[in-house]
This record gives sequence, structure tokens and C-alpha cells, in this order.
Amino acid sequence: MSKTKDIDIAFVETLRKHPDYSDYISSLLYDNATRPVNTRNFTNNNMARTRVKTSDSNDFIEYIVRNAIIIYFARNELITNGQRVPNDSFPNFAAIEEAMPIVSNPRINSILYYKSNPNALFALAEAVGHTRFNSKYYKINGTYDSRNSYLGDEFRNQIDSLGAEKSKEILAKIDHDVQIVKPVRKMNVNYDSVNQCLREIATGAQVKYNRNEYALDGTLYATQDVGRKRQNQEDSVLIMTHPENSEFKFLAVADGMGGLSAGEEASNYVVSEISKWFKTIPADAYYFTDGLMSSFAHELERISADLYAKYQGKAGSTFTGAIVTRDNTFVVSVGDSRAYSMSGNNLSLLTQDESVVWREMAGRVGQDHITEQELDNLRFNTRNNVITKCIGQERLYVTQRITVPNFSYDTLLLFSDGVTDLLSQSDIRIIAQNTPRQELTKALVDRAINADAVGLGARVPAGKDNASVAMFGR
Repeated sequence: MSKTKDIDIAFVETLRKHPDYSDYISSLLYDNATRPVNTRNFTNNNMARTRVKTSDSNDFIEYIVRNAIIIYFARNELITNGQRVPNDSFPNFAAIEEAMPIVSNPRINSILYYKSNPNALFALAEAVGHTRFNSKYYKINGTYDSRNSYLGDEFRNQIDSLGAEKSKEILAKIDHDVQIVKPVRKMNVNYDSVNQCLREIATGAQVKYNRNEYALDGTLYATQDVGRKRQNQEDSVLIMTHPENSEFKFLAVADGMGGLSAGEEASNYVVSEISKWFKTIPADAYYFTDGLMSSFAHELERISADLYAKYQGKAGSTFTGAIVTRDNTFVVSVGDSRAYSMSGNNLSLLTQDESVVWREMAGRVGQDHITEQELDNLRFNTRNNVITKCIGQERLYVTQRITVPNFSYDTLLLFSDGVTDLLSQSDIRIIAQNTPRQELTKALVDRAINADAVGLGARVPAGKDNASVAMFGR
């Protein structure tokens, strides 16, 4: 709570020095809520800059959410008391009204929700910023003047006094949301140190090695190999458990693309950012998963926007990831990396390749009528690796969101195309049936880098690409 007070004072002091900033206040709020805090956005006067020096993006999200709640109740109290409420005193109030069912829902962590939903966060920041620091209180005869700021102080004091009492219950819920987020963040260093996969992702070491093998808690395994035809490792793999709930699992495979080192940087960035997101999910989301799939997909869309901003579409990554909760597994996929489930001897492809040849084949036979043979034949099409969607494109909407009941499978397998281009469905099934769990990812990768695939009068050379497999087994 003290951080939000410091943020408020820092904004007030900055506006006294630069009253024209009130037009840009929502952008300043949003920028600091979604990126590392930029203290240069604040004046040095009266230690304003010092007040926000130790704040982080979560503190600014908390500030936005708290003020939205107070503004909501303050406006309603004014109306209840029979006062006329000019619209220009509460601009964009609809965004605050839309936020109330979210921030008051005990099953939704408000801080994490807005962290994963940037559009909703921006709308709320705009409503809060333009209400709390309304430009009408900084203008005299239409010209900005800091001498008018006392009117803004009066208005803020009125909002706080009217709104705080009525909103006590929801503000207490926000306190709970914040308590969940912050301790998890503090645990990252110790948690990462015991997970070799996470540690090597964080340091960038994973993409520097030709071969990586990981295992975690007897259920999660991953193997990757640079292959015979490539010099760089552009695949990244991720296996992890939640820092506060070891039954809450996450695994992913990302296949980077781009010139020079851009591909490896892209895939590493994707798995690094998504692992940070997973660590901030409340541990009890394992039991109450409402909104988890949507948050997962939105986070990937945010990461995609970041990559596009950096590389302007010249680098990107495929991604297939899975979150294992108590009752269901949530799979999200972009591009042509794949997810399979196995139950006994039954192998099921859960995802669809977002590629040119898959789209053409599905158009011919129907999406629900693709046979194993047709799937295997895709490997020998010269355009097989031309994808239609990736993380890092200008606008990404994640459409592949698959919910799999946990009782429906024993083993979950995620592949980069460096494996599925070499292994048929039968190959995967036979290797899985005849290999101990702890050796399975290694066996699948070894087959992909050591045995050619032959069919339709064509040959796919062994080890033509980086090969990666991640696995969860019960």
C-alpha cells in the first residue's frame, strides 16, 4: 500500500512541475505498469523520482486497480447523495464499470489478470489517469497552469474520502491478490537454482550447447540436439513446476527462426518470458483454472508483440506449451511444433500445423478426416516448413487452445518439427511403447538425428534440423 501512496505523490509533484503532463498521464501509467519503471518520467522536485525508484510494474498495476475501485464507489456515492456528476469529471468511466466484476471476483487475481491482458489494462489506466489527474484542474482559461493544481488536490481528496470507506471489502481482496504475487517473485532465485533447464534459459546457455538433456521430479523430461545439418541451436525447451505447488506443471518447445543469432534469441526469449509468467500464477490456480487458458494465450500475444517490436517481423518462433493442473491440461500452440498425447498404445495428435501444406490438405480432406498416412506424407512436401503463423509476427491471435482431460492420457509429448519431420506416427508410437519413461525424449531425438525418413519417392535427411522433445508422464 505504501508504494501506491508514493506513486500518487510522485504524479502530483510531477504535474505541479509539468501540468501539461496531465494529457499523457494514462500513457505514463500504462508504460510503467508494463515495463521496467522509468524514473525519468517523474520530476526531481520534492523527491518524486526517489519515491518511485524501488517500485516495479506490479506496484503500478496495483495503483491503477486500487484507484479504479475507489473512483467507482466515489462516483456512486456522489450520485446517491443527489449531487450532479459532470461526465468530464469522470472520463472513460465505462472502463471502470467493466473492471468491477473482475476486480471483485474472488477467483480472479486482479494483478495477474491485468498483467496478462494489456488492452484491458490500458483502458483502465486511461480511465484512472484522466479522472484522478483530470486536465480541467490544471488549466486556467484553457492554458495549463500549475497554480490551478489545488483544484485537482481538492477533487482527489473528495474521491478518496467518499470511495475508500465503501470499497474496503474489495480493497482487502486486492491486498490478498498482491500478497500472492509478491512472495512468488522473491522466491525465483532459489527456485531457479534447482532447475537446470530454467537456469540455462535464464543465462542464455541452453541455445549455446549442441545437446541438452533435462529431468525434473520424475515426471518432466526434455532433450534437444542441434542436429547434423545445423550449426546453431535455435530450439528452446522448458520444463518446470510451480514454485509453490509442485503438482502444477509447465512444459514447452519453441523453434526459432531468423538470420544470424535472431532465431535462437527469439525462442529463448519466448520460453524465458512465459516461464516468468507461469511463476506469478497463484498456486491455487491449480484447483481453480477459470481464465487460465485465456491468460496463457494473451501472454503469448504480448510476447509476440515484443518480438515484433524488436525485429520488425524478421525473427520469430513457433511455440507449443502445456500447463498441467489438477483435472485438465491446457495446450496452446502457434506454428508447426506439435503436441501429442498417449493413452496405452493410442497416440493422438492434439494440435494442427499452422502451415501452408496443412491448410491445403485440410481443405481437400476436411480438418477432421486427416489420416495417419496423410499426416506422415506431409513430411515429404517441399513446402512442409512454410508456416502461416508464428510468435513475432505483427499481429498474433492465438487460436489453438486445447483442453485435455488428465484422465485421457498417460504421456504428453511436445515436438519441434526437427523431430516430426523425421518420425512417422508409427515411429513415435513404437518408440514410446518400448522405451522407459526417463529415456523416452532421448530415444525420440536420437532417432530423428540418426535415421532418414523415406517416402513418396523422397527422402528427409537425418538431423536436418534442430530436434527437441519435452515430455510429461504420469
